[in-house]
Amino acid sequence: MYLSTIFGYSISVESWAGLPLYTALTAGLFGAFFSRLMYLQTDGAKLSMDELGSAREFSSIALRGCVGMCGALVVFFFLQSGIVQGSLFPDFDKIGLELGTVPLTEGDATNVLRSLLPKQDLALLVVWCFLAGFSERLVPSILSSTETTIGDAARGQKKAS
Repeated sequence: MYLSTIFGYSISVESWAGLPLYTALTAGLFGAFFSRLMYLQTDGAKLSMDELGSAREFSSIALRGCVGMCGALVVFFFLQSGIVQGSLFPDFDKIGLELGTVPLTEGDATNVLRSLLPKQDLALLVVWCFLAGFSERLVPSILSSTETTIGDAARGQKKAS
């Protein structure tokens, strides 16, 4: 699917093989940064000057971002594995972008504003990976419940409903 021609080059979504992975990492990074900003905004008055100084250090900010990206990466592969399915989870075969158009004047199909829009499954991936970066408890809880399920399966036990 060729979306458009930019500077003489045809842009094809199919050639963006890394789009889902890069999107997941970026969403996790934004989630971690947003979480940190919310924490500083709500609890900033309670923090000491040393804690506030530490929060603005590049190493602290970079560490938070890396943790968010790692969490998003875990969720990305968890979703990619197909262990969970349903309308709340992305279908990786349908992830992509689509060309959206908005008429600039009503009833005029020739003067339109074109934009790239994420398909629903790409938006779902962004939401899950943002949550993974934002929530410090989401990924550990996914990992511990998966560990329990795998452990029960290895022992031949069935989880009680």
